[in-house]
Amino acid sequence: MTALVALLFTWVSVAQSRTELRIAEQGQITNRFTAAINNLGSDSEDVRLGGIYALQRIMLDSARDQPTIVTVLTAYARRHARVPASGFAKERQEEIEQSLESPVKLAADVQAVLSVLADRSADHDERTILDFRHTDLRGVEVFTRRKTPEHGAAFRAASFDEADLRHSAFDGVDLRHASFAGSNLAAARFDEGTCPTP
Repeated sequence: MTALVALLFTWVSVAQSRTELRIAEQGQITNRFTAAINNLGSDSEDVRLGGIYALQRIMLDSARDQPTIVTVLTAYARRHARVPASGFAKERQEEIEQSLESPVKLAADVQAVLSVLADRSADHDERTILDFRHTDLRGVEVFTRRKTPEHGAAFRAASFDEADLRHSAFDGVDLRHASFAGSNLAAARFDEGTCPTP
Protein backbone atom coordinates (compact mmCIF):
# COMPACT_ATOMS: atom_id res chain seq x y z
CA MET A 1 0.00 0.00 0.00
CA THR A 2 2.85 2.37 0.84
CA ALA A 3 4.47 1.66 -2.51
CA LEU A 4 1.20 2.44 -4.30
CA VAL A 5 0.85 5.75 -2.46
CA ALA A 6 4.47 6.64 -3.29
CA LEU A 7 3.89 5.78 -6.96
CA LEU A 8 0.73 7.89 -7.08
CA PHE A 9 2.54 10.80 -5.42
CA THR A 10 5.37 10.53 -7.95
CA TRP A 11 2.93 10.49 -10.87
CA VAL A 12 1.10 13.59 -9.55
CA SER A 13 4.44 15.39 -9.03
CA VAL A 14 5.61 14.60 -12.57
CA ALA A 15 2.29 15.76 -14.06
CA GLN A 16 2.45 18.98 -12.04
CA SER A 17 6.05 19.59 -13.13
CA ARG A 18 5.08 19.13 -16.78
CA THR A 19 2.21 21.60 -16.39
CA GLU A 20 4.48 24.16 -14.74
CA LEU A 21 7.09 23.69 -17.47
CA ARG A 22 4.47 24.19 -20.19
CA ILE A 23 3.22 27.38 -18.52
CA ALA A 24 6.80 28.67 -18.18
CA GLU A 25 7.50 27.95 -21.87
CA GLN A 26 4.34 29.78 -22.93
CA GLY A 27 5.36 32.72 -20.76
CA GLN A 28 8.77 32.83 -22.42
CA ILE A 29 7.21 32.74 -25.89
CA THR A 30 4.84 35.57 -24.91
CA ASN A 31 7.81 37.65 -23.69
CA ARG A 32 9.77 36.92 -26.88
CA PHE A 33 6.74 37.80 -29.02
CA THR A 34 6.26 41.12 -27.20
CA ALA A 35 9.96 42.00 -27.58
CA ALA A 36 9.88 41.14 -31.30
CA ILE A 37 6.77 43.28 -31.88
CA ASN A 38 8.45 46.19 -30.08
CA ASN A 39 11.47 45.78 -32.37
CA LEU A 40 9.23 46.07 -35.45
CA GLY A 41 8.37 49.62 -34.36
CA SER A 42 11.99 50.75 -34.13
CA ASP A 43 13.43 53.56 -36.27
CA SER A 44 16.49 51.37 -36.92
CA GLU A 45 16.23 48.97 -39.84
CA ASP A 46 18.68 46.61 -38.13
CA VAL A 47 16.46 46.39 -35.04
CA ARG A 48 13.38 45.80 -37.21
CA LEU A 49 15.23 43.00 -39.01
CA GLY A 50 15.99 41.48 -35.62
CA GLY A 51 12.29 41.58 -34.76
CA ILE A 52 11.34 39.88 -38.05
CA TYR A 53 13.83 37.04 -37.55
CA ALA A 54 12.78 36.70 -33.89
CA LEU A 55 9.21 36.12 -35.09
CA GLN A 56 10.53 33.50 -37.51
CA ARG A 57 12.17 31.70 -34.60
CA ILE A 58 8.94 31.82 -32.59
CA MET A 59 7.09 30.24 -35.54
CA LEU A 60 9.57 27.36 -35.44
CA ASP A 61 9.19 26.94 -31.67
CA SER A 62 5.43 27.42 -31.41
CA ALA A 63 3.22 26.24 -34.27
CA ARG A 64 0.10 27.55 -32.51
CA ASP A 65 1.43 31.12 -32.81
CA GLN A 66 2.15 30.89 -36.54
CA PRO A 67 -1.20 32.25 -37.82
CA THR A 68 -0.81 35.35 -35.65
CA ILE A 69 2.78 35.88 -36.77
CA VAL A 70 1.86 35.48 -40.45
CA THR A 71 -0.84 38.12 -39.99
CA VAL A 72 1.60 40.47 -38.24
CA LEU A 73 4.28 40.08 -40.92
CA THR A 74 1.91 40.64 -43.85
CA ALA A 75 0.48 43.72 -42.09
CA TYR A 76 4.06 44.96 -41.62
CA ALA A 77 4.74 44.58 -45.36
CA ARG A 78 1.53 46.41 -46.26
CA ARG A 79 2.41 49.27 -43.92
CA HIS A 80 6.08 49.65 -44.84
CA ALA A 81 5.73 49.07 -48.59
CA ARG A 82 2.45 50.71 -49.41
CA VAL A 83 1.55 51.55 -53.01
CA PRO A 84 1.00 55.35 -53.17
CA ALA A 85 -2.62 56.49 -52.95
CA SER A 86 -2.34 57.73 -56.54
CA GLY A 87 -1.51 54.15 -57.60
CA PHE A 88 1.29 53.00 -59.86
CA ALA A 89 -1.10 52.91 -62.83
CA LYS A 90 -1.22 56.72 -62.78
CA GLU A 91 2.54 57.25 -63.05
CA ARG A 92 3.81 59.22 -66.00
CA GLN A 93 4.92 57.04 -68.93
CA GLU A 94 8.54 58.28 -68.67
CA GLU A 95 8.69 57.23 -64.99
CA ILE A 96 7.35 53.79 -65.84
CA GLU A 97 9.92 53.31 -68.61
CA GLN A 98 12.74 54.49 -66.35
CA SER A 99 11.66 52.10 -63.56
CA LEU A 100 11.73 49.21 -66.03
CA GLU A 101 15.31 50.04 -66.95
CA SER A 102 16.49 50.75 -63.37
CA PRO A 103 14.43 48.64 -60.97
CA VAL A 104 13.84 49.93 -57.46
CA LYS A 105 15.55 47.93 -54.71
CA LEU A 106 13.12 46.71 -52.08
CA ALA A 107 13.85 47.71 -48.47
CA ALA A 108 15.77 45.00 -46.59
CA ASP A 109 13.14 44.61 -43.86
CA VAL A 110 10.27 44.09 -46.33
CA GLN A 111 12.41 41.64 -48.33
CA ALA A 112 13.09 39.79 -45.05
CA VAL A 113 9.35 39.50 -44.37
CA LEU A 114 8.78 37.84 -47.76
CA SER A 115 11.79 35.55 -47.28
CA VAL A 116 10.66 34.46 -43.80
CA LEU A 117 7.14 33.75 -45.04
CA ALA A 118 8.42 31.84 -48.07
CA ASP A 119 10.57 29.60 -45.88
CA ARG A 120 7.92 28.63 -43.34
CA SER A 121 5.87 25.45 -43.30
CA ALA A 122 2.35 26.39 -44.37
CA ASP A 123 0.95 23.40 -42.43
CA HIS A 124 0.35 25.55 -39.35
CA ASP A 125 -1.33 28.53 -41.04
CA GLU A 126 -4.83 27.24 -40.36
CA ARG A 127 -7.02 29.55 -42.50
CA THR A 128 -4.64 32.51 -42.59
CA ILE A 129 -4.33 34.13 -46.01
CA LEU A 130 -1.20 36.06 -46.95
CA ASP A 131 -2.49 39.55 -47.70
CA PHE A 132 -0.16 41.71 -49.80
CA ARG A 133 -2.83 43.90 -51.36
CA HIS A 134 -1.71 47.41 -52.37
CA THR A 135 1.96 46.73 -51.55
CA ASP A 136 4.95 48.07 -53.45
CA LEU A 137 7.08 44.93 -53.86
CA ARG A 138 9.18 46.04 -56.82
CA GLY A 139 12.35 43.98 -57.02
CA VAL A 140 11.33 41.43 -54.39
CA GLU A 141 13.02 38.03 -54.68
CA VAL A 142 11.02 35.17 -53.21
CA PHE A 143 12.29 31.63 -53.09
CA THR A 144 11.90 28.68 -50.77
CA ARG A 145 14.62 26.36 -49.49
CA ARG A 146 12.10 23.77 -48.29
CA LYS A 147 12.58 20.33 -49.82
CA THR A 148 9.66 18.67 -48.06
CA PRO A 149 6.37 17.39 -49.53
CA GLU A 150 4.76 20.79 -48.87
CA HIS A 151 7.68 22.47 -50.71
CA GLY A 152 6.57 25.73 -52.21
CA ALA A 153 3.11 25.83 -50.66
CA ALA A 154 3.87 29.01 -48.75
CA PHE A 155 2.13 31.49 -51.10
CA ARG A 156 -0.80 29.39 -52.21
CA ALA A 157 -3.97 31.53 -52.35
CA ALA A 158 -2.05 34.69 -51.34
CA SER A 159 -3.53 38.03 -52.36
CA PHE A 160 -1.33 40.37 -54.41
CA ASP A 161 -4.25 42.47 -55.69
CA GLU A 162 -3.24 45.98 -56.77
CA ALA A 163 0.39 45.23 -55.81
CA ASP A 164 3.39 46.58 -57.71
CA LEU A 165 5.51 43.52 -58.57
CA ARG A 166 7.69 44.94 -61.33
CA HIS A 167 11.05 43.15 -61.56
CA SER A 168 9.98 40.64 -58.89
CA ALA A 169 11.26 37.06 -58.98
CA PHE A 170 9.52 33.97 -57.61
CA ASP A 171 11.49 30.72 -57.44
CA GLY A 172 10.06 27.45 -56.14
CA VAL A 173 7.01 29.20 -54.70
CA ASP A 174 3.59 27.69 -55.30
CA LEU A 175 1.30 30.52 -56.41
CA ARG A 176 -1.71 28.40 -57.29
CA HIS A 177 -4.94 30.25 -56.54
CA ALA A 178 -2.99 33.42 -55.67
CA SER A 179 -4.77 36.59 -56.74
CA PHE A 180 -3.04 39.26 -58.84
CA ALA A 181 -6.06 41.39 -59.81
CA GLY A 182 -4.93 44.84 -60.90
CA SER A 183 -1.29 44.16 -60.01
CA ASN A 184 1.65 45.35 -62.12
CA LEU A 185 3.74 42.34 -63.21
CA ALA A 186 5.99 44.11 -65.75
CA ALA A 187 9.34 42.29 -65.98
CA ALA A 188 8.31 39.87 -63.20
CA ARG A 189 9.90 36.42 -63.38
CA PHE A 190 8.29 33.15 -62.37
CA ASP A 191 10.28 29.93 -62.62
CA GLU A 192 8.70 26.92 -64.31
CA GLY A 193 5.91 25.40 -62.24
CA THR A 194 5.31 28.44 -60.05
CA CYS A 195 3.39 30.67 -62.43
CA PRO A 196 0.19 32.07 -60.93
CA THR A 197 -3.03 30.43 -62.03
CA PRO A 198 -6.26 32.31 -62.69
